[in-house]
Amino acid sequence: MPMSEVKSWQVYTNLQGLEELKQVARHDQKAALREAAKQFEALFLEMFLKQAR
Repeated sequence: MPMSEVKSWQVYTNLQGLEELKQVARHDQKAALREAAKQFEALFLEMFLKQAR
């Protein structure tokens, strides 16, 4: 599964996904940073929307 398709609930529970992100970071730090930012944003928005309800 490409990292861009990782669901927000899988970010911190999918250790294979974490290893994939680390591997990407070794070769392309900007791409890894972009992906980490996307995952953080997804988690942040999910938590924000849950609290707003």
